[in-house]
Amino acid sequence: MSQNRYDEFGTKLVNDAADIEFDCPNCGKTKIGRSAQARSLGKEYTCPSCGFVGP
Repeated sequence: MSQNRYDEFGTKLVNDAADIEFDCPNCGKTKIGRSAQARSLGKEYTCPSCGFVGP
């Protein structure tokens, strides 16, 4: 995972096995970071490149 990455809520992603970073599933242009907490709560995210909204 890249250094100094943050999820959509401004939480810094650390090298926690539950935190993830992936390419936008729609455009593939932007890395999206998701904390374990955001994923477990099913919080939505929005890709800043294409506007895709995911769970």
